[in-house]
Amino acid sequence: MGSRDHAVECDICGLLRGGLNNIPCNCDVGATGEIIADAIRVRARFDRGRVLFLAHPVAALHNGPTVLGNIVNAKAWLRWLMLSEPEVAFIAPWLTAIDAGADDSDPAQRERGIRDNEAVLARCNGIVLVGGRISSGMQRELALATKLDQDVDDLTFIGYRPPAAPIVGALSMAHEAVLQAAHWEARHG
Repeated sequence: MGSRDHAVECDICGLLRGGLNNIPCNCDVGATGEIIADAIRVRARFDRGRVLFLAHPVAALHNGPTVLGNIVNAKAWLRWLMLSEPEVAFIAPWLTAIDAGADDSDPAQRERGIRDNEAVLARCNGIVLVGGRISSGMQRELALATKLDQDVDDLTFIGYRPPAAPIVGALSMAHEAVLQAAHWEARHG
């Protein structure tokens, strides 16, 4: 028998608990933010590569893109990110759910979708926000990523559509631009 026998994966931090080695995990019994952050740091040491959750608006806005238009655009963003960041894995389970027939206009299905997205996001290294704006669903996902101290890559400033050509290292460049803006703001108020 291996050490994973009878072990259960924690829904919050993703660590295995129990089993023959009785690996501790207190996330589900009122753990503090420090314990969750420690668990995430431990898990990150074993990650083979970065996995980022792709967040994009789904719902249609008045005089704006339709749900179908948003799905097509989200797939274009996914393709652009995959070409721009070849060492990073991007995941967007909500795209598959909608392709499988989930109805974002049905409040129960929408809530289920957001809950499922949060479960997947908790297992990722971070989130990438795209699509020109942050929707209410994206806001919830962003709040969770922030709570879990995950990487947040906000590319909504680029606009609704992705750039025409891939930009290798785009996320690093976006981080650098944000840091430079923050540094300038700190010096010039």
